[in-house]
Amino acid sequence: MRQKGFTLVELLVAIGIIGILSSIAVVSVSNVRAKARDAKRIGDIKQIQSAMESYFNDQNQYPDAPAGGVLGTKDATDGLCVSTADPAKVGFQKGTDCAGGTIYINPVPKGPTPGVAGKTDYAYSVVNGEYVIKFSLESGSGTLVKGSYKATPNGIITE
Repeated sequence: MRQKGFTLVELLVAIGIIGILSSIAVVSVSNVRAKARDAKRIGDIKQIQSAMESYFNDQNQYPDAPAGGVLGTKDATDGLCVSTADPAKVGFQKGTDCAGGTIYINPVPKGPTPGVAGKTDYAYSVVNGEYVIKFSLESGSGTLVKGSYKATPNGIITE
């Protein structure tokens, strides 16, 4: 009488096929996650640009760079606002300092983690009276490919 079951070779082939399929799935998911982080970065930058233009329309200048020049940190760059209670509190402030004033964006978006290796997510500066926000993309999104970019009042351009 012959027993029913699988041979060792059949089991090894099945395990090998499952291993190959799972490694393909892991690589695909990793690429999708990188593209999602890049899409978030681009969305964040456009949101910040919109807030900057609203601020400029009211103040006739762009806000000075925060200490350290990085946006979205948990110290002095929680929000972009003008306080009505304290006229000295203009520009990037702690979120609580924005209460009772004109709020342009609160909180300022922070770049997704993990960030792009060796690059600060949203580095902000004012050059010749115009803002510059530097950021990098891991794999690209839409028409923007992997690399370093800067956002200015004129749009997003390659750095």
